[in-house]
Amino acid sequence: MRPIWGRIAVAATAAVTFVCIGLYYCIGAGVDDPFMTYWSALQLAQGKGLVNYNYVPCETSSSLLHVVCLAICYKVLSIDMYVIGKFFGVAVGVVCFIVGASASKSLEMAAYYCLLLLANLSFMYWCFGGLETSLAALTFLLYCLAVVKALETKKVWFAPTLIGCLVMLARPEGFIVICTSGVLLCAILLFLGKRPTVQMTVHFLLLSCAFVTLGLARMAAFGNFWPTPVLAKAQLSVSTVCSGWDYLSTFVRNQWFLTANAFFLLLFLYDFVKRVAIARIFDPVYAVLLSVIVSWVCFVVFAGGDWMAHGRFFAPIMPLLAFTLARATTIVTCARSSLFRVGCILCALMLPVVCYGMLDGRFGIRNPALWNIGSVEELMMLNGAQRRDLMRLMPYIRDQFLRDLSDAEGAPVVLSGQAGFFPYMLRTLHPSKRFVFLDTYGLVEPELARLEGPRTGFGLKHNGGLVGVLKGRSGNVSRYVLRQGKPAIVYWLHKVRQQFIEEVKRLGYEVTWLREPDTVVFRLNRRQQSAVPPGKALLRGGTIGMRCSAPARAAKPGLPKDAPLHSSSQAEQAPPGSR
Repeated sequence: MRPIWGRIAVAATAAVTFVCIGLYYCIGAGVDDPFMTYWSALQLAQGKGLVNYNYVPCETSSSLLHVVCLAICYKVLSIDMYVIGKFFGVAVGVVCFIVGASASKSLEMAAYYCLLLLANLSFMYWCFGGLETSLAALTFLLYCLAVVKALETKKVWFAPTLIGCLVMLARPEGFIVICTSGVLLCAILLFLGKRPTVQMTVHFLLLSCAFVTLGLARMAAFGNFWPTPVLAKAQLSVSTVCSGWDYLSTFVRNQWFLTANAFFLLLFLYDFVKRVAIARIFDPVYAVLLSVIVSWVCFVVFAGGDWMAHGRFFAPIMPLLAFTLARATTIVTCARSSLFRVGCILCALMLPVVCYGMLDGRFGIRNPALWNIGSVEELMMLNGAQRRDLMRLMPYIRDQFLRDLSDAEGAPVVLSGQAGFFPYMLRTLHPSKRFVFLDTYGLVEPELARLEGPRTGFGLKHNGGLVGVLKGRSGNVSRYVLRQGKPAIVYWLHKVRQQFIEEVKRLGYEVTWLREPDTVVFRLNRRQQSAVPPGKALLRGGTIGMRCSAPARAAKPGLPKDAPLHSSSQAEQAPPGSR
């Protein structure tokens, strides 16, 4: 093996190229979801614990590890949480280049691994997307490398067990993938006439105990075995989640780097069959990487998901796939260097191809470069509102929202299907304003997430959409929402049609903010507001808040006039949103 510094130099060069291309093309990548994580991290960093937008204990992010990492960065850096979240993912993506290249057996393998990963649009896009995707990719890569090392050295499996726990914290399905890959790994060993070692058995037993302990801790703290977004989407019933076959076929069709390296993929399959099936040689690298990759693909196909653009659910295994192909290619072509040169040329050609695809809009990316963005607020709008309403919603959140609630008593209900950017900005810009936020999908509201009813890949299913919820047609969802009192503010971020606006108006609402084609905010008209009884409780098992009249507020000594009322017996002032 050559000195490691050459491989690190290759990784550093690829990482710099990765960051530069991403800053130019992918700076606005991502969707609304990261803001749920940012809110949890912000409150955790400020000592308020894991709470939702109503300050009720709730795990609003699917990745506890991501929340903790962002909270630590916020405590150290004290800058805007969104900026931390955006560039934390990029930094972790850079680490994936360094780790994979350092673990390569040769300089050629490190170069090919970096080229494959650099030419992968899915990995680049979601590293800049603000989600936990790059963190999950890094933990999976570290876990596989640790297991390979344990199999090769036959030492204690302490490192794989520790990293396996991090995998479970990074993604809720991490334990399922680890167990499935463990079964496949044991099957390969038995096929070759070997038996799993005692250390391997203890490793999986310890991870099982850690998984159960984590679930019980969640039950004690939040009342759920799974994070609230997972509970809202699946509720332990895979049949209620979107199918993943379309996601898999779309991913394969859009992965140009796989298409360009199809020849080397065939070489890899040939080498794997020759080693395992014919020569019956146990290669721990092949066995571990293939077990995890196959387990992850099967999970995605079986379970499906919510938002699958740019191969989001497959991005976590891209470093594993790149490492596997790079290793197979360098092994197969070690005696035929011309093949390796052809492979490197093909892979290098992927960079301008991918860049052209982005520039031409073939991948749906039409975001300005970082140096064309004038403020953090503009950058947040690119990501938070799914790049569809740049600077259309912020004026409402900053000014009009306060005017709409100026006559409302107690804690009015704000209803929306967007549980990320919209409530995040409302809380951070107006930390002392009292209101109760409900999302129609149940992603950040535990009581909604626990309701019986059909699910979709986005959360709870609505019969008749938002209008159906307000009319009482959506079963348990409608009953829960309307039990809190008629929403004072309703935000809609989808295609705006005049028929939809008229239907909502007939329910007693008026348009207070309209930015076509896909942003509209409704306000309960004054006559309807006066008809809502001011003392109605907002039930949430206990309460998530209370619509109180002025005398009721005065009866609570020590509470400021605009302080939110909690469900607990110790009413506190709402914690500030951000610095």
